[in-house]
Amino acid sequence: MAVKADEAGAQRLESQVTVGVFLIALIFWCGASLVIDPGTLSRSENRYLAPAPTFDSQAGGLTAYVPALADYLADRVALRDAMISLHARTWVGLLGTSPTDKLIVGKDGWFFLNDAAAVGQYQGTAQLDEDELATWQRVLEQRRDWLAEQGSAFVLVLVPNKHQIYPEYMPDRLPRIPADEQHAQLARYLKAHSDLVVVDLMPTLLQAKEEQRVYHKTDTHWNDLGAYAGYEEILIASARALPRFASVIEPVAVKPEVSLEKGIGLTAMVGLKEIYREEVFKLVKQDPQAQILMKDKRLYAKFENQQKPLALGVPSGGLPRAVVFRDSFSNALIPYLSENFRRVLFVWTRDVEAKYVLREKPDIVIQEIAGRLLDRTPQPIIDP
Repeated sequence: MAVKADEAGAQRLESQVTVGVFLIALIFWCGASLVIDPGTLSRSENRYLAPAPTFDSQAGGLTAYVPALADYLADRVALRDAMISLHARTWVGLLGTSPTDKLIVGKDGWFFLNDAAAVGQYQGTAQLDEDELATWQRVLEQRRDWLAEQGSAFVLVLVPNKHQIYPEYMPDRLPRIPADEQHAQLARYLKAHSDLVVVDLMPTLLQAKEEQRVYHKTDTHWNDLGAYAGYEEILIASARALPRFASVIEPVAVKPEVSLEKGIGLTAMVGLKEIYREEVFKLVKQDPQAQILMKDKRLYAKFENQQKPLALGVPSGGLPRAVVFRDSFSNALIPYLSENFRRVLFVWTRDVEAKYVLREKPDIVIQEIAGRLLDRTPQPIIDP
């Protein structure tokens, strides 16, 4: 009986020690969460952390304050980035699936953005009907005609989704039906029904991928090789639209470089950029002339939102002026296109906005649209 009593006592002591160690660790963890400042950016998720909320009885009161406070506290838990990374490694490494609904784990170390429009286009379930195609044509032609009245040519650039160029690396669990994607639908419709200048980069990138990878494995965007292939096609169209400048619109000379680097946007989103590294293909400009025109950029302070308009160009050399209305795919185009214009303003927006055109008085307006944004109805130009 004494032996059993000793064993029971030892078990109680062990349980008490375990609970004590756990409580001490929990107290230190909570204390660290209160003391350590995580900054404003989550490196594991590549996003800004939730800001400290303020209570406003006129703007939702407790209904708005409580969830905002919960988001703020959750973003400041100690060791949060390490836990996110461990969680992602378990899901991707052991289960072969994504730890978040924002990401698709593909084959052979490829990752894709789990965007509803892009996935619907990939699967063939997202289609533009005849009325939507006609609306696109009508709005785009209205943009062209209004720009012509301002003395500006118009070039439309369609950039395919990564899912469209590299479908072979998408997971087999996502079924596909034989149907044209919205990108192909719109390009074909405009070719048949309109004389708009359209640069459809689908054929260009499909051909370029036969020689080298043109999109990042760990990001949703094209790499420098893909962007440069698109850039050359944009210049061809721009030279045709601006015949008086054709002789000076030439591709900038570049030199290729390759390096093994940390994973990019999609892996950074879940703390896996150290695990899934990527061979990054870069093109370095050989004789860069473009510069940021900071003085003129300040004129746009009242227009600037989260993605700020950026003005670059080569101030001398008899080059044309341009405005590029763009999305995130143009990030990789900016270094190249800035070498071909006296001044080029890059504006992050889905539509052509009159205020920039009227102030810039460009010779040409280029609108770049990624495939996954084609499910949104385009808006006509409205004079300010």
